[in-house]
Amino acid sequence: MSLATPALVSVAQEVLSFNIGQERYALSLTEIQEIRAFEPPTRLPNQSPFQLGVLNIRGTMVPLVDLRLLLGVGTPEVNQLTSVIVLAQGEQFVGLVVDSVCDVLELPAGCIRPAPFNQAQAIVPIKGLATVQGQMYICIEGSTFFQLAAALI
Repeated sequence: MSLATPALVSVAQEVLSFNIGQERYALSLTEIQEIRAFEPPTRLPNQSPFQLGVLNIRGTMVPLVDLRLLLGVGTPEVNQLTSVIVLAQGEQFVGLVVDSVCDVLELPAGCIRPAPFNQAQAIVPIKGLATVQGQMYICIEGSTFFQLAAALI
C-alpha cells in the first residue's frame, strides 16, 4: 500500500512564500499585484476583527485582511517585517497582512499535494502542501480572499 498522493499541479509554478507565525505559506505569483510595507488602514465600523479596514493605494480603495487573525495563527503584532501582499483579480484588489515575506521560489511540477483534511468548510481552503528542500509550504488560493473582503467596500 502506497501513502503517495496525486499531485494537484502538473506544471512548475512560481510562488511568493511568506510567514504567519511559525508556518510558511505560498501564493501563486500570478495572483499578486504588489508587496507593500504595512501602514495603518482606515478602520470601517462594524467589521470582523480580521477585516482591518481599507488602504488608499493610488486612488483605489483596497480592503485589508489580517491573515494572521483570519487563520488564528500567530500573534498579530506589527513590526518592520510586517507586510501587505496586494492581490489582484481583474479590477478588484485585496491586501493580506502577513508577518513577513520570504522569497519567490519555483515549485516543481507535481510538488503540490492535496491537504490531508477536508477543506470544503474551511474559511481559507488550503490548495495543497508542498515540500521544497525540506521546507513545507501551505499553498493557499488567492481568489478566496475576494469574497471575504467584499463586505468591506
